[in-house]
Formats: sequence, C-alpha cells, structure tokens
Amino acid sequence: MLRKNFPSLLISAFIIILSQCLVFSEEWYDPTEYNRTPVVSISPVFIMPMDKFSDIYRYGYGAMVDIGYTPGRLTGFHLSFRTGLIILVPEDETDDTDTGVGDSYILPMLANIEYRFSPILSLKFTPYASAGVSVNRASYDDRSDTISGGVPTGYTEDEDRNVMSVEPFDEAGLKIFYQMGIRDRLFISSGISTIIESENFFCFITAGIGYERRF
Repeated sequence: MLRKNFPSLLISAFIIILSQCLVFSEEWYDPTEYNRTPVVSISPVFIMPMDKFSDIYRYGYGAMVDIGYTPGRLTGFHLSFRTGLIILVPEDETDDTDTGVGDSYILPMLANIEYRFSPILSLKFTPYASAGVSVNRASYDDRSDTISGGVPTGYTEDEDRNVMSVEPFDEAGLKIFYQMGIRDRLFISSGISTIIESENFFCFITAGIGYERRF
C-alpha cells in the first residue's frame, strides 16, 4: 500500500516544502529591508589540525569576524572581509615526542565570497571560499646550542623564541543559516583551511557557530 501511494506522498511532501520556502523567502527578501546591505557576523571557531600539522598542535580555538556586503537582491552573492584570531595548542610532550613548541597563533586576513541558495524551511545553505594571507606566530624552544655534532654541549635551552611570518591562506566550506528575523541570523559553518609555506603547507578542519546581523 505504501509503495502504491509513494509517488503521491512524494508530490504532496514536495508541495508542502515548496510552499514553506515561498513563505519564508519573504523573510529573506523583504523589499523594505533589503537596502540595509552592510552585514556583520561573529563566530567562535574550533580547528582540528591534519597531517603534519597534527604532529605539532593538538587543536586550536578562537573567533572570526566578517564585515560584508550583499551587492544585489537577486544575485545571491555575499562578499566580506574576514579576520580574527586562532590560538594553537601544542601537542603534549612525552618520552617519545619532544616538540619544543609552545602556544602559537594565526591571524587571518581574507577576502570571502559566498553564494546563498534559496531558503528551505528558514535554512539557507551557503558554500563559501576565502583567500588571503595570515600572520603566524610560532613559539618554540631554541635548542640549537644544546647539541653539537650529536654531543650535548651543556648549554641551557633558550626558551620561548618567537618567529613571525606572513603566509598565503585559503579556506573553503559550507555555512547553514537559520533566519531569526529580517535582519538576524544564526549559522553553523565547517570548512578546510590551508596555510601555504615555501616548502610545505599546513591543513586543518574548521568548525564554528555564529551570529549575523544586517544593518
């Protein structure tokens, strides 16, 4: 019986979903509010290092801020400048692993573009891509004077040396927005980011939850 009625049930479900989309789309595209184009969002983020990056750092945390602009009502595109701060927590040192790395951070400065699909039940699925540079600070123990030719020298370690660098940074992922009102949205996001060095690159997964406000 269920198989026999499945096509009609599927059509009915599609009509219900479509009608809901049309109702909720008014919240996204109210013509009296759409000219309020500046948009600001803030989101706490968590990162999980991958590959070689995971040998040095356990995880990272911080926050990102987007200052954006929607260029037109029908384009669906959203442009923004992204920045923030991500603190990196190093791997614990054990008898087998001796990284000599301390707390470090990443300061991204990115141009971001998003494409916001039509809403489905007040949810908006948004792929995004970001590119730019990041200012990176790495803290580590300088142990160059402790060993010479494989023989301990007796020198004390010089701790907490800091190295600053500016490297290319890119990210791609997906956001899911929930429309709270005409100007307020909540969202979750997830993506993959890379920092490209001259001889290597570091890769990590990002996840966040945030709030967006249209002014």
